Amino acid sequence: MTISQWLMLFACLLFIIGGIFTFYENRNWRVASAMILLGIANALLLWEASS
Repeated sequence: MTISQWLMLFACLLFIIGGIFTFYENRNWRVASAMILLGIANALLLWEASS
């Protein structure tokens, strides 16, 4: 994996962690689920692009 792919993976993890933190902090499940799904979707796109 290249450096840009590692940075994208880190960004995906930050989206997922941010979504979990948002849910625990504000109990806003809509924003939290959107952030988590964005992180998962980007990770799946990265996985497909790197294979």
